[in-house]
Amino acid sequence: MKRAMKCTPWAAEYFKEKRQLSVHSCYKHVVNLCAKERILALHLESSAMTPLSLGVPLREESFARLSLAAKERKHVEIEETRLWLGEVLWDLGELKVWNPVMTERLKLWEAELLVEELKNFLLENGKTRGGLSDAAFQRESQPEDTWLTALLREQVRQIEEGSLEEMEALTAAASSMVGQGMGLTPSGDDFLTGMLLAFSAWKGFPKEKWALFSDMLCQRQKETNDISRQYLMSAVRREFGEKYHRLMAAVPDRRSVREQLWDIMETGHSSGIDTLNGLSAGLCLICKEYGRK
Repeated sequence: MKRAMKCTPWAAEYFKEKRQLSVHSCYKHVVNLCAKERILALHLESSAMTPLSLGVPLREESFARLSLAAKERKHVEIEETRLWLGEVLWDLGELKVWNPVMTERLKLWEAELLVEELKNFLLENGKTRGGLSDAAFQRESQPEDTWLTALLREQVRQIEEGSLEEMEALTAAASSMVGQGMGLTPSGDDFLTGMLLAFSAWKGFPKEKWALFSDMLCQRQKETNDISRQYLMSAVRREFGEKYHRLMAAVPDRRSVREQLWDIMETGHSSGIDTLNGLSAGLCLICKEYGRK
């Protein structure tokens, strides 16, 4: 099998010419690069793709050396699939484009099935991960809640008591979630990403309501950190990670859905659980609006 660097269509176009990118931040498994107004996340090709991904076909030890060199030099030069750090060149093989735009569309009965599976999963496993825990289905504070989880539960309750018919009020309630929580992607931002995932996956979601909700996020995007803002703005463009594409494609197979939920739960410290809570809230609003009367 030929080696290949996986990236989004935007990145593929951007790298046709040689570019020098500044290093935003380095972590054990990710090197974040600044490219104009976007951040690109350089990681191993074997990891699940995200809307920010540049998946490179390197061994872990090679990626560790690359990460260390990037941290020391503060910049990376890249042209198509050739990457330079000073005098060191990595040839990353062919270019493989991965499109993060959500194209899966749920029918009403599929949305209801997914809500049922999400409810069972979050009530069983949410509290083990902190963050929003199982807030989409358990509104009362729990003994093991942190103060932040208790606060987020109340915000989720206000959102779920809203309706798509009164989108302005719902959007106002959701706006309080931006930047709320700790970590690289705060729980509130992950929750909002999950709501946008639900709205994207619902074929009949009205364009004017999408515009109202997404405009709110665009206006308040400065209230969160650089990395989280990039994921939120990706969701506004209907771009989501590979794991969420797999989840939507798995419906209506309950067993496959359960497998994908377990995989998503492993994302970050609580990011997976927080996004699933947002997905649940969004789907519940859709089912309340369009479900059987």
